[in-house]
Amino acid sequence: MKVVVCTGISGSERREYLKEVSDYAQGKGKELVVIDLWEKMKEAADSGIDEATILNLPNPERMLILEKALSATAQEVEKRKKEKGIGKCVVIAAHACFHWKTDYLKAIPEHMLRVVNPDILVTMIHNLKDIKKNLDKNHSHRFVGTNETDIIYWQNREMEETKNWADSLRITRNNFVVARNEPAETLYKIIFEDDKKKIYFSYPMSYSGEKAKATKLINRLRGMGYIVFDPASIDDVKYVEHMVRGKPEVYEGLAKNVDDQTVKIDYLLIDQSDMVVVRYPQETIPGYESRSDGMYIPLSVGVICEMVHGHYGGKRVYAVWLPEKDPSPFFEFYCKKCFRKEEELLKYLAEYEW
Repeated sequence: MKVVVCTGISGSERREYLKEVSDYAQGKGKELVVIDLWEKMKEAADSGIDEATILNLPNPERMLILEKALSATAQEVEKRKKEKGIGKCVVIAAHACFHWKTDYLKAIPEHMLRVVNPDILVTMIHNLKDIKKNLDKNHSHRFVGTNETDIIYWQNREMEETKNWADSLRITRNNFVVARNEPAETLYKIIFEDDKKKIYFSYPMSYSGEKAKATKLINRLRGMGYIVFDPASIDDVKYVEHMVRGKPEVYEGLAKNVDDQTVKIDYLLIDQSDMVVVRYPQETIPGYESRSDGMYIPLSVGVICEMVHGHYGGKRVYAVWLPEKDPSPFFEFYCKKCFRKEEELLKYLAEYEW
């Protein structure tokens, strides 16, 4: 039986996603049990106190409550391991750090996490717009004044602290970042079908009509059994662009933070994948149709950078080049293979990568 620790900041809808994964697993004849560490901490406090009260406690008292909660969690995990049946998994939902007032508190020291001995670590991330909306609805009003910049920093700290756990526990290869908007099958396959190969799917998302076409190919790859990470599952750029148009003097700094965060997350998704698959569409721009150098349009900087990052990170990079003219040699240089049709890519993956 596998033990997974799933982190994620408040408002990331971590509990909702885990419920979807649990339901999906049940439909596949598997059992995924979710244990909420916050609830265990409330039980361990013996007085029914709320989260804010726990966070206000001096660190030694809070650590004592955490130690009791982790001990109770470990006992429940051991009990589950002794139960009959196959295809079981326990997921422990926890914070890696707390955003409390003006500070960020480390939630669980690495040495204390060893008591539950996780096999897999997952950080749940979500869109700024949705997290902000969820935090604003918090019934205890704990997050009044928490803005989008705070959320970016908090999500970064959550991913970093979870990675520190993975490094300390020596399970770095089993540390994943998963977007809340990915289908439930993504985390299901990470847990129950860890032999499946993982793909980061790259495409110029700003091109008109490309997202729908890319999604069709992503779904075909998933239908073949691959775990596919879609960068469009986190799309904060359009949300922040709207804010900048309204108040550029206020939100230009946020836009820069979002751009940096987008690059960081996409590179993390590439790092946790086995390969990069690129779909490069045919899109004409006035003035580029008659060029003779093999390019209809300037190459997407984002796609090229993702190909370079994957190539030098030891990932196999496969591309489908759909413009009629041949691709630039700078595009092909970073490809293990470049195909001219989607069907050619799928046939090759089925024969040589599956």
